[in-house]
Amino acid sequence: RRCTCLHDVFARYLEYCRSMKAYEVPNYKYCRALFQDAIQDLEERHKRDRRRRRRAHAAEKEQQQQSQQRKRSEQHEAAKERAAAAAAPASSRKRGKHRRAQESSTTTTTTTTPAA
Repeated sequence: RRCTCLHDVFARYLEYCRSMKAYEVPNYKYCRALFQDAIQDLEERHKRDRRRRRRAHAAEKEQQQQSQQRKRSEQHEAAKERAAAAAAPASSRKRGKHRRAQESSTTTTTTTTPAA
């Protein structure tokens, strides 16, 4: 029966200890090697996980930066469009005033005098 919360090395160590006879001298090199290998394995896993988390974080950060850049670009384009829309009616109003002035000047110059 194995405890799922412990690393496999503990199970192998306990199996080794149980299999020994009472008069046997333990193989200390074997026992040390079991734990040293487990420690190296855990360190490698930790390094891999840390690298993976760093890459994921870097990718997420880059994605956020791209999203912010897109948002700034869209805001800039929207501001340009608003400025263009605000400028367009002002210029058409000027043209309208100018046209009205021309129309009123042409109507005043083309007045006819009644024939007597």
